[in-house]
Amino acid sequence: MKKRTVRLTGAVLSALMLGGSLAACSKDNNNGNAASSSAPSQGSSASASASPSASPSSSPAAEKLDPVTLKIYFAGDKRPATDEVWKAVEEKVKDTLNAKFEINFIPFNDYATKIKLLATSGDNYDLNFDADWLAYPQMVNNYLDIKDLLPKFAPNYYQQLQDRNMVDSITSGGKITAMPWTQITNDHAFVSVDFKKSGLEGKVAQPANGSIKTVEELDAFLQEAKKGRAEQPHPRVGRRPDLQQDPLHARA
Repeated sequence: MKKRTVRLTGAVLSALMLGGSLAACSKDNNNGNAASSSAPSQGSSASASASPSASPSSSPAAEKLDPVTLKIYFAGDKRPATDEVWKAVEEKVKDTLNAKFEINFIPFNDYATKIKLLATSGDNYDLNFDADWLAYPQMVNNYLDIKDLLPKFAPNYYQQLQDRNMVDSITSGGKITAMPWTQITNDHAFVSVDFKKSGLEGKVAQPANGSIKTVEELDAFLQEAKKGRAEQPHPRVGRRPDLQQDPLHARA
């Protein structure tokens, strides 16, 4: 029994790493709301969130682990190359976790209801996406306290939390049921212009997507746009940092 618990812990932390990336993608389709991932099993649940440092290599390897398949639920639609990505993860962690991943998706509109049903119906899954705007308020007591597991199985990541004075902020009621991560998936200035509606069509040369790479090139384009349609509002310019700071939750 102990061996199985250790196995799930290391594998779940690894799965959370990739879960963070998928959650970041999900954020783009959900107006930037914070998201998380949880994995259920029978009994208590473990909650945790992913960081690149929470790698399988940071887990103690006392002995060769028996093969295990981790069943995971994510919110949203299955994305292209999902199977290929998870196969690559399996290969990467084969010698450390010896885990395979069974990945499932539930549409966002049905997710909160269905994930609670799965958790209460005895579906023996290991990890699921969750958030405070989904099922987390109702599922929170099902997540395992990982306070003692973090320093043991993800020491590098736990050290980062300590260095950033984040341990207290993720502790509630003496328990840690979430591992926060910060992942910047996109952080660059962008220009959005509807040439037809703005009246610039035929008056200003439309640059190719991605061709404006410097502030000087951006300024030159804006000056031309201003001349072409002086009475029209300026093109929208802004930063788009898709910054994830969401918890992933694992049920072991």
